[in-house]
Amino acid sequence: MQTENVKSRGEKIPTQKPLPRGLTSTHQDPSEPSYSHKDACPWQSPDFIWVRKVHVSKESIVYVVNEKESQGPHAVKVISKASAIRNHNCRQITRELGVIQSLRHPHCVRYFAWFHDRNSIYHVMEKAEMSVADLLKNHYQKGMPERTVSKMMIHASRGLEYLHHMGIVHRDMKPSNLLLFKQGDSFVVKISDFGSSVQTRYDDLRKSARGTTPYMAPELVRGTGYSFPVDVWSLGVTAHELYSTELPFDGSHPMEIFRKIVRSDYHPPPACSSYLRGILTLCLQKQPENRPSVTELLPKLLNSFS
Repeated sequence: MQTENVKSRGEKIPTQKPLPRGLTSTHQDPSEPSYSHKDACPWQSPDFIWVRKVHVSKESIVYVVNEKESQGPHAVKVISKASAIRNHNCRQITRELGVIQSLRHPHCVRYFAWFHDRNSIYHVMEKAEMSVADLLKNHYQKGMPERTVSKMMIHASRGLEYLHHMGIVHRDMKPSNLLLFKQGDSFVVKISDFGSSVQTRYDDLRKSARGTTPYMAPELVRGTGYSFPVDVWSLGVTAHELYSTELPFDGSHPMEIFRKIVRSDYHPPPACSSYLRGILTLCLQKQPENRPSVTELLPKLLNSFS
């Protein structure tokens, strides 16, 4: 497939007809997918060797590729334009493109380039071993040890500290958006998926609701205005889940979960230490002003390794 006007980092997606935030028209019925869910990638590149498909969602497929020049593995997320238009996610995609171009931090996934053709948008990024959600599901069915949870919280907090310093609220912190990378005999956790992220200021309260229901903070659910503390709340929910394999606020229907979140009657896992209980209780304070910033949270997390 021949690409049209492959773009370097920083350029906007061209618009052939008016669409939200400038996604190029697919010239096809938006009810039809713009790519196949077969193993073959819809785009052939002289720079990459396509290895395998590793993840499929409603709007994208992630492939592992090898760069021909360096032989280094990368991941490429292929986003369907038709699905984005159909699901009204054009702004989310372009917002993510705006955020990822500026990120340079050891605990944020590195995006190297993006380009597009008639049907799809392609993000080239670091290749992870797996997500923290996959690690929990496949290797820790009874929950992770406290020390492992603390290390993952430290890494995620460092990434969040950087994002917040850049004026970015992630808004969708959860285990599936934390990726694992090998580093010698150990691992590094990096924050990924910035489609829900938004740029803001410390004195500016956002009101548009974004995120994944069980991880959303009370002020986000209520629509009363929110800022950086929503990420601290989601980090607390994530840590609770990693330790216990259960969500602190769960239910059979989103409205039931929302009611529990707004009520914020939080109970830490009974078996956890007083240290972890204190961390989780701090992160899951109902009032955002009572939660620590990630900068304030980091020393408390680091104490677990002293």
